[in-house]
Amino acid sequence: LSARVGYALGWAHDPSRYLRYSADVRRYVDLFRGDRVLVLRTRVLGVVGEDDAIPFDSLPYLGGRVFLRGYPSQRFRDRLSFMGSAEYQYPINHYLSGYLFTDAGRVFRDYSAVELAGLRVGFGGGLDYRSVAGTIARLSLSSSIDGGIYFNFGFEAVPDVHTR
Repeated sequence: LSARVGYALGWAHDPSRYLRYSADVRRYVDLFRGDRVLVLRTRVLGVVGEDDAIPFDSLPYLGGRVFLRGYPSQRFRDRLSFMGSAEYQYPINHYLSGYLFTDAGRVFRDYSAVELAGLRVGFGGGLDYRSVAGTIARLSLSSSIDGGIYFNFGFEAVPDVHTR
């Protein structure tokens, strides 16, 4: 579980003034001796403030390499985002593993607008290369219920195996 709260206050002539918060919950389920793992994840991110005081690029978003895979980067954006994910990870060799995933999520104007209708769903799979230096090179191929195929590549920190 990780949670964050921050407040932005513009300086000089910058009118920015908003509160940003997030919560991210992950559960690692051991399916077979620690090398086949199901990762369940839920994430919420929101901002509170006047519309003209929140910069567009500070609004929560979904879509891209990490949040709601299967859609273009930052495809959906509003004041509140919810996302859930299930990812099955399995070994190929000592440094290489594969994964299959499905993500679902949506953005909303506020909590009163939250509903399951219109939920966006992405799915796909990929490969992770784990280096001895403690990073993951992650390659994925994904799509969504709306169509399109997306290829992504990026680097991430290796999660602490003791928290799994």
